[in-house]
Amino acid sequence: MSNNPAKKNVSTFSIGVDISFMSAQRRLITSVCGLSSTRSRLMKSSSQTTFEIINLKNHSYADTYIVNANQPEKSYLSLIKSAKILGIPIIIVGDSIQYNIVKDSHFIELPKLGASLLKHLDITLGNRQNTNKRCLVVDDSELVRTQMKMIFDKINVKGSFAENGSDAILRAQLQNYDLIFLDVMLPDMDGYEICKVLKKTQRTLNTPIIMLTSKSSPFNRIRGIMVGCDKYLTKPIETEKITNVVNEYCNLD
Repeated sequence: MSNNPAKKNVSTFSIGVDISFMSAQRRLITSVCGLSSTRSRLMKSSSQTTFEIINLKNHSYADTYIVNANQPEKSYLSLIKSAKILGIPIIIVGDSIQYNIVKDSHFIELPKLGASLLKHLDITLGNRQNTNKRCLVVDDSELVRTQMKMIFDKINVKGSFAENGSDAILRAQLQNYDLIFLDVMLPDMDGYEICKVLKKTQRTLNTPIIMLTSKSSPFNRIRGIMVGCDKYLTKPIETEKITNVVNEYCNLD
C-alpha cells in the first residue's frame, strides 16, 4: 500500500486590486493573500488555493474586486459598475462606512485592512472549496436558466448565464469556464455560429461545449460536430442528464 499523501487539487483565485491603492497598501494586500494561501494548504482539505493579483481596470475579470474608496467617487463607482455587470463580488476599502456601498459588497475600514481581509478570504475560500468548477449557460429562456441554476446549486457548481450570443462571447473572453451549455436558437446569432467562434478563440479552444436544442435530427447533430461541439443534448432539461454531463466534463469529486 502506498504511503503517499492524497493528491490535492490546486485552484487559482484571482483578485483585482484597484491601482489607486498606495504601494504600502498593495504590499499588505499581497502579503495577506499569501498568508491565506498558506493557511489553505495547511488545512486538511482535498483542495488548495493560490492567489493571482491583477491590476484592476474597468471590465477586468477577477474572482473578487478590492476597490479603494479613498479616491474620487467617479473612479471607484466606475469599478463597482464593472463588477456588477460581470457579477463579481466587491470588497470596498475606505476610512469609514460613509460611501455609496452597493448590494453584495463587503466593506473594510482601512485601519483594519490586514486582519479583516484575511478573515474575509479565509471564509471565502472555505465556502469556495466545493464550487471551483464554473459553467456558462447561454439560453434566452428564463425557465431554462432557472432550471440550470437549481441544478448547479445542488451539485455545488458556479453558474454564469447569458441570454444572447454577444453576451456569451464577451463572458467567455473575460472568464475561464470548465463547461459551456449553448442553446441553438438565440435572438442575435445561432448556437452553431457561437460555437464556431469559441472553438477558434484561444481562451475557449479546449472548453467543452454542450449544444442544447429541441431539434434532434441527424443533420443538426452533424452540424454541431462540424463546428466543434462536444455533446448534443435535447430539451426539455433533465436534471439527471445535466448532472451526468457536468460530472463527465468537470470531474466533480
